[in-house]
This record gives sequence, structure tokens and C-alpha cells, in this order.
Amino acid sequence: MESLTDRQEFNSNEITIKNLNHPSNASRFLRDLQIIAANTDDKRIFLQGRPKAFFPNALLPICGMMEHYKSLGYEFVNELSCLNLSLSSFTDPIQMTPEQIRSLPNPYNRIFLFDSNDQVDVITQTYVDALSKSCVCGEGVLDGINWCIAEIMDNVLTHSGSHYGLVMAQIHQSTQHIAFAIYDSGVGIYKTLNSSKHRPRSELDALSIAIQEGTSDGKGQGNGLYGLYQIVKNNKGRLTITSGHSSLMMDGTGEIKHFDHLPYIDDDHRGTLVDFQLDLRKNINMQEAFRTIGGFTGIDMRIDDMLSEEDELVHYRILEVAQGTATRQSGFELRTDIKNTFERTKRRIILDFEGIQNVSSSFIDELIAKLVLDFGFVTFNQIFTIINMNQDICYLCNRSLYMRVHEEWQACTSGKQ
Repeated sequence: MESLTDRQEFNSNEITIKNLNHPSNASRFLRDLQIIAANTDDKRIFLQGRPKAFFPNALLPICGMMEHYKSLGYEFVNELSCLNLSLSSFTDPIQMTPEQIRSLPNPYNRIFLFDSNDQVDVITQTYVDALSKSCVCGEGVLDGINWCIAEIMDNVLTHSGSHYGLVMAQIHQSTQHIAFAIYDSGVGIYKTLNSSKHRPRSELDALSIAIQEGTSDGKGQGNGLYGLYQIVKNNKGRLTITSGHSSLMMDGTGEIKHFDHLPYIDDDHRGTLVDFQLDLRKNINMQEAFRTIGGFTGIDMRIDDMLSEEDELVHYRILEVAQGTATRQSGFELRTDIKNTFERTKRRIILDFEGIQNVSSSFIDELIAKLVLDFGFVTFNQIFTIINMNQDICYLCNRSLYMRVHEEWQACTSGKQ
């Protein structure tokens, strides 16, 4: 991004954005914004450029800065040439009711504005559900993500002094990583802790204290950022916490670096950005991460509704989970979700086809035939029970299984020749 501070003189109320792939882009954006605000009475600001890529740790704080300036009467005119960026609600973050959020097929690559605990719960659940259908995750990953998002979003509403926060997530399929960013334009961590028993000397001290066990301003137990730090470290992921003019960054080796002299909105709105990335393939030992704060026993609401405590089964109702039964993609999403569900619960699963009148051959092949091959016949029969499958679906299922087994057998025998 070209910075106005690099020009010979100020001559416009335009901000040209070339990249949105690094937190430094947000710092430059804020500096340009502050220069414009100080040099013109025109409260229209034109956003121009053709960003090639955008990541949550750059996009979200810029969105938060614009939201603050909107409250001061500024208007942002989006002239950026990037369709995907527009779909992210970059200049107008999504604020939905819990019911509307639940109906979203894909919550990723969008910016959500939240201001209630109900929204926190539903946004968290929607992220986890969509991820569970997207890829098979390492043990503990979905539970870890569930805990981290809910805790940090709750921190915003409880501690930041701002009445709302912003959240965005991105899945990087090529590297099997997930990135989350949560932002508020509140008073910042230093001011929050300065009125507590901790009384840090500086903003850098405040960030170091914030990731210690039991750090609190008196409004909670103080384990939110500590738990996040432990989970990300356990996964060998990355974590950056930026508040006011300081930033703390932990890389994949666990090494921590500090940065200072970053720009912020003003003394009353120092803001906080929590940015973390996890490797979806690497296990998270939740018990190890939580060993000093009482252990981890949480499970998400959707799976909790499936559990039957009497016979220790998971009742997986296909009709309630599937977004259609006509495509191979739908079958893939269900099969992935079922495998994640088993890894999280370690319980036998009833696959209930009640209410399903018809399916496509590709759907049932992707769902059942491949599930059998994934686990093997013996293990599949030990884990899964299929009920309420009508004769037509049963026929397609048996036919698909026969063809899959035949293909696998041919591939196996031809490899021996």
C-alpha cells in the first residue's frame, strides 16, 4: 500500500490499497486515514486499488478502523477492484441474528460484527460445524478452535470497553491451516490491566502479563488469552496479540518476539487484535494445554444434542445435517463431518436416514461406500449402524459398495502383478 506519508505533499482523500496480506498494511492504512482526517473537512474517503490477496490479520483491523471513523461521520467509498474482497463485507461487516447466522452455508472469508453472547455462541458453532464438513482435522483441533473463538470473542464483550467486536476466519486448504482474527477498538489491554492488581509498566509488559495464567481485570477468571496461548503453542501454530502501540508474536517454534511503536486510533481507542493460525493436521492435546486450569471437558452444542447418555451412542440424523442429497460434494461434507465426529467422541454412531426419500448415486457413494473403505468392513461394522434407509437408497448403497470394492480389489491385484 502506498503511504501518504511517502508523498511530497498531501493532495487527496484517496487511499490506494495494493495488498492486504500483512498486519503492516493495516498500520499504513491507519496512518493515511489519520493524515486525511487532519488535512481535510471532506469526510468521504475513497478506497482504490486492486489487492491480490487478503488475510484476516490485515483486513479485520482495517475494517474495525473504518467502523470507528464511521461513528465520527466519515463515509468510505469502495472503489477497489476485487470481487472476493467485496463479498467479505469489508466496508460493511455482517451483523446477523443467531437464526440468520445458522443458515449460512459457509461463514469463512466474511467479517462478522458481534455485540451479544448469543451471537458469540452461534458464530463459534457455525465456524466449527463448517470446518467439520470441510476437512478431517487432527485430534483436539475442533475442540481447541471451539474454545479459543468463544473465549476471545467473550473477552471483547467483557473486558474491552467496546460494545462490539469483529471476527473473521479463513481456511487455507493448500497448507491445511486455519486463520482467525478478532478485533475491537476498545481501550486496549494495557488500560484494562492498569486498573487491576497487575498494573503493568508498559503496553509490552501488559501483553506479556496477559498470556499468563490467571491474569484478569477482576471481571473473569483470567484464563482466556492464557488458554489461547497454550492451545496454539501445543499445536505449534502462530499467535499475535496487538494492542495499542505494541505487539507480541509467537511463531511455530514457540519463540516470542515483541514489536513497538505501532500506530493506534487514539488514547481512548487503542484497540486489540488477536490473530492466530493453527495447523489442522496437528493434534492438540487439550488436557495438556489445560492441565493447570482445571482440565478441558467441553464439547460443542451440536454434538451434545446428538449424544445419548443411556447407551453412549451418537445419533447422527442425516436429514438434519445434510445440505441436500443430490451431489457428491454433499456426500463428501457429511462423510468428513462423520469422521470428525467419531474422532471427537470416540463413540459408536447411528447413521439415521429417516425422512430421506431419495439420493443420487454419487452422494451415497461418497458418503457410505467411501466411509466403509476409509474404516474397513470390520471396523465400520463395529462403529456404525445404519437405520431407516428405504429400499431404493439401500439398493444404490449396495450397488455403490459392490463397485467400490471391485475397483479396490482390481487395483490391489493389479499392483501385485
